[in-house]
Amino acid sequence: MHTRQKVCFTSSSSPCSSHISDRGFFRQRKTTVVSQATTIIIDKHELHSTWPVYSQPESRSTVQDGLRLTVERSRTCYGPGDRISITAILRAESPQPVVLRGFEFTLRETTVFRAGPQGAGGVGGSGIGGGRSNKRGGPQIRVANIGEQKVPLSATLYNGTQHKAEMGCLIPNTHTTASLNAARHIDITYVIVVRAWVGSAQQGVAMELPIIISNWPRCAGLVVLLRSLTNQLSAWQMCI
Repeated sequence: MHTRQKVCFTSSSSPCSSHISDRGFFRQRKTTVVSQATTIIIDKHELHSTWPVYSQPESRSTVQDGLRLTVERSRTCYGPGDRISITAILRAESPQPVVLRGFEFTLRETTVFRAGPQGAGGVGGSGIGGGRSNKRGGPQIRVANIGEQKVPLSATLYNGTQHKAEMGCLIPNTHTTASLNAARHIDITYVIVVRAWVGSAQQGVAMELPIIISNWPRCAGLVVLLRSLTNQLSAWQMCI
């Protein structure tokens, strides 16, 4: 979002009281209204990479042609300036030896734009990057690589042996496009693609892991997490 744009939440209270005055010949009903507005903070925890639910270790595996590729990671959400780090392990599970040529890591961004009723007809609609929408009304899809890393190798794996590599990339501080999957016309998703290349024909085993990208830096998430813990502690003290 632009630095001058923000969303504010306000809690308003307007108690109303009335009483009847006996003074004078006619009774008069007087109404008193007191209004008070206070700005409140509603933290969106799913937008902060420091939320504990995103810091649970995870391990996934896939098997193809006698090769088992395992990817381990400790976090699933990152923000601008964070470094994504994973561990890839390739294990041979077949009697025939294979030659591991290297590992490859890619952070991929996919943007899907669905035009409205006007854009679907090709009139007055604009797609991603200012282009016009498809006349058939189909979504426009743009795929971009945010970061990548390649680890060249030349290692022979026998049955039961494995090779490990740590890979990752740095999310630029200027990257402000966050994951978005609840909007009406646009979806933005991120995946980590890990590949292990084997053999002379550059055949490989690949795996995709979903990831959440936040537009909040890690320091902002720490402030929100500390404020949330402080509020919970205050509530527990009141209950005691």
